[in-house]
Amino acid sequence: MDQVEKTLRSLGKCITADAAGGWATAGPKVLDRVNRLADQLLDLTASDTATQRAILDLGGRDLLLKVLSEANGGDAADADLQSSLERVRERCVSSLANLARTPDVAAALVGYAPCVDLVIFTLLNEADTRVLQAAVRFLQTAFTILAADPGALIDLISAVLDSNAIEHLFFIINNTLAPALFNDAVALVTTVLWMFHRRLALDAGEGADPDFPFVPRTEVEGVVAYLVAVLQRGVLGQDGAVTAAPGAEVSWQVAATVAKCLGTMALIGPAWQLLLDPHAPALYRTFAALWPSISRDPDLEPLAGYWLRIVSQLNPAGWSVVVKAIADADAPSADKLAETAVLHSLPALVRAAAPWVTRATVRRLQAEYPDALQALEAAAPKVHGELMARAGVVA
Repeated sequence: MDQVEKTLRSLGKCITADAAGGWATAGPKVLDRVNRLADQLLDLTASDTATQRAILDLGGRDLLLKVLSEANGGDAADADLQSSLERVRERCVSSLANLARTPDVAAALVGYAPCVDLVIFTLLNEADTRVLQAAVRFLQTAFTILAADPGALIDLISAVLDSNAIEHLFFIINNTLAPALFNDAVALVTTVLWMFHRRLALDAGEGADPDFPFVPRTEVEGVVAYLVAVLQRGVLGQDGAVTAAPGAEVSWQVAATVAKCLGTMALIGPAWQLLLDPHAPALYRTFAALWPSISRDPDLEPLAGYWLRIVSQLNPAGWSVVVKAIADADAPSADKLAETAVLHSLPALVRAAAPWVTRATVRRLQAEYPDALQALEAAAPKVHGELMARAGVVA
């Protein structure tokens, strides 16, 4: 705490002392302090609530907001100065995001109108990808940390909805060339859609809440098409990455983020689910191509779950074809698909994959996941019986 306090006081002094000389004079010193501060705040653990609260009491929040709001302008032709200012803004927003990692401090930040207004303004108006990513990370952190206390999020939720920030996130997703920003923006859209989906309608006329903004269908359709294309163009590289043409690589982490977003859309309501239906053939083909690799890597288990969330909402008439394609390429992965479908309570997919299930897999399910098998039997007794019969196992 002593080091953080020292940095805050030093930052305040250099802003005051060098104000007359403008950012050309103060910029390097301010950047040094905010760099140091962001790193110090990142080093704080989630248990350091008292320290983080003390930072607010020392005026750290207001100081960061002051620097963030003033770190612009100057000589537009001075590329070095503009780059320095962008870095200062990024470090300020990152510091705020690092502070927001505990509920108490996060609530104090998002309950403070100037902080919310400035972060939303940054999201909507910033051009630098690093600053944008920091703003997205602040919002994602706040929504995640305060998910159990929606009352603390009222001001932030209102600002996000009233400012059309969701549509701007769609714009970022469709246009950014920065993989990290793309990943974080998709993740934030997923969080926002899940949080608001009971009242967030596509277009104004489809049961929309008159007191709640709606999302233009055409914009969402464009985002869905783009996200599907990211996955559809994916081919497995030798390094285990998913390579998206032309010339860009999408890591497994990004692939999981995209799949989670589409899977969330598939779950939040019929109108949203219908957005995926035109892309069902592409999604089925991509799932069939990726599943053998996904199923063999325990680290990719979240990605497996997200993909099953997607395909479970598509027309089950296509599942037998997809499973056969998987089995023809790699029979053990079809066996793994049957097991995973049992664990995710997807009877129709279990039926499609049952011909390739092994006795060992069913025995393992009986020993380790008896509740999942019981749930399958209760929901679809014929499928349960077929699974047991295929494996030659007596229930």
